[in-house]
Amino acid sequence: AAAAAATTRRTATAATTTSFFVGAVLAVGLAALADPLLRMMHVPPETAPIVRAYVATRALGLPFFAASNAAEGVYIGHGDGVAPMAAWTCTGAGTMAALLLFAHPAALNWGLPGAAAAIAMGQIATAAWFARGMRKRGWLASSKDVGSVNNVSPPR
Repeated sequence: AAAAAATTRRTATAATTTSFFVGAVLAVGLAALADPLLRMMHVPPETAPIVRAYVATRALGLPFFAASNAAEGVYIGHGDGVAPMAAWTCTGAGTMAALLLFAHPAALNWGLPGAAAAIAMGQIATAAWFARGMRKRGWLASSKDVGSVNNVSPPR
């Protein structure tokens, strides 16, 4: 039972961290290819700088969004479909509030880049919410799960 629990923790940790790193690679690619993508979409040159800033800022949240999706799968795999919905709902509400604060002309008036920043921050907050919950439930690997002979999966 202990070996199975350690394997489950390692699997959950691998899924979320791998998703994060794949998201980071995609984010770098998206940011690097922003100009050719904008040209392909026929974005007018006068709006390209602000759209480029939006794309680059939104790309910052991509690794966190990817990790959150993997974490949601971990929760559902453990039979908990409520906690992920609470995470998405609460952080979504916070994101909407931040979006209004950052982008609205009567508030900070950061416009489209402010909206992108609010969304990226919301994705970071969601990933943190999931990570905290997974850590609290003992679903993430710790140093005890790595390298111990007692925690190695049995051969198949």
